Amino acid sequence: MVAVPFVDAVDLRATLSRLGVTALFITPEVSGQVASITTVAHATRIPTLSFSRADAVRGVAIAIAEKDGRPAIVINLSSCRLVGMSLNAQLLRLAEVIK
Repeated sequence: MVAVPFVDAVDLRATLSRLGVTALFITPEVSGQVASITTVAHATRIPTLSFSRADAVRGVAIAIAEKDGRPAIVINLSSCRLVGMSLNAQLLRLAEVIK
């Protein structure tokens, strides 16, 4: 895992391309920039992940969030499709799926 500092969406896109990033984990420190990050990720077909259900609602492909004190998988199906992810039916049954 490598931190990817960026100034704006154009800079992020260039940095992701230069580093050959194949997946992007959204940390709480940049959670306020989810919209611009996911826009770039969708355009470059890079899957996004987070620990926040709210981030999944805002476009992150997959989140592992806490629900009733237990880990829960949250999948934003539209975002997964935009980046070309193919998800197993068993995983979809286990997860909260946001369409």
